Amino acid sequence: AREMLRIMHESNGVGLAAPQVGWSVRLLVLNAGEEGSVDEVYVNPRIVRRRGKVVGEEGCLSFPGIYVQVERAKEIDIEFQDEDGQIKTETRADFRARILQHEIDHLENVLLLHRMSPADRVKYKHDLESLAGRT
Repeated sequence: AREMLRIMHESNGVGLAAPQVGWSVRLLVLNAGEEGSVDEVYVNPRIVRRRGKVVGEEGCLSFPGIYVQVERAKEIDIEFQDEDGQIKTETRADFRARILQHEIDHLENVLLLHRMSPADRVKYKHDLESLAGRT
């Protein structure tokens, strides 16, 4: 988790999931970068309730330079283990909820690519092909 936090901060990200760094475990880290934000570690996170909907811009460290509009729940209840193995259930809203939903997508093998509209796929076609090493 500490190494993932270091990578996230060096990359100017707000969240990072273990699969993004080649680690096949259910672990994610985040720091929303807002005043008073602290580094957070979530082991085995699971969304147990979603409330409201909001559309907002998202980017991803795995897809640099690509930003798309994604619909997410405005507020979530999340169950997870902390770094000490304690099981917790907490509520997250707004930007932190968006980050968690994005990073949990990574744990479920869902990428930003899967959340793109058809228009976004056309708009970023060359960028995506370049990332895939096809150009």
